[in-house]
Amino acid sequence: MDENIERAVTEGLLDHGIDALTAQEDGHSQTPDAIVFDRANLLGRILVSEDTDMLREVTSRLRSGGSFTGVVFWHQRTLSIGAVISDLELLSRAGKLEDVRDQLIYLPL
Repeated sequence: MDENIERAVTEGLLDHGIDALTAQEDGHSQTPDAIVFDRANLLGRILVSEDTDMLREVTSRLRSGGSFTGVVFWHQRTLSIGAVISDLELLSRAGKLEDVRDQLIYLPL
């Protein structure tokens, strides 16, 4: 989860038994988006972001044909924390990592 995600989202996912790792917990606070993006791929994790700068990184990767584990995005302040948690939990429980590979998924679902 990128560092701009509200802590309540991460805590809500953890409370629901969803494995969530923030950039801060991974030692990547205030790290450039490209590095956070690469780190998520290295760890085999879907990157969750509400940072429009991250969309530029995703677009760049898609245009270059690079492969990545997937990105889930929503625009800041457009969804409640509960709605974000619910959609992320649904993706986590219903999908497989292969289902989102090289995909940009927008919330709400």
